[in-house]
Amino acid sequence: MKRLCLLMLFVVVSSVSYAVDPALSPVAREYLKEIEKPIVLRGDYFKAVTVAYEDFLRTLTSRRANAESAATASERDQLLYLSKIENYDINVRHTESTYIVAFGVTFRGGDPYMVMGGGLRYVLDRSTFAIKEKIPVK
Repeated sequence: MKRLCLLMLFVVVSSVSYAVDPALSPVAREYLKEIEKPIVLRGDYFKAVTVAYEDFLRTLTSRRANAESAATASERDQLLYLSKIENYDINVRHTESTYIVAFGVTFRGGDPYMVMGGGLRYVLDRSTFAIKEKIPVK
């Protein structure tokens, strides 16, 4: 069931359209155009993302819990923002022996937070899909 929900998330995310603000820099406008394009996700990449997401979900859940005890409303709002997978871009690539799945805080042009860091990069074994390493995204 969890995997089906993740697949549905990819379909929804890849079909969402964002307005590109003409006041943004040319680089930002080009980036936003690129992320609106539909994607084809290979089955092995999907499995790697699923394994990484199951672990990353603990980070998202922790951020939501930490939001409840935040010192300020601003900190609470930012932690709530960082607790939602919709606020991340997911990059997947592979090497000869690994898959690399990175969850990085997104930029959509109108998002309320410009966050440096906040994501995680997973290195998975290419033959077993076991997580070998987790690296904070800076």
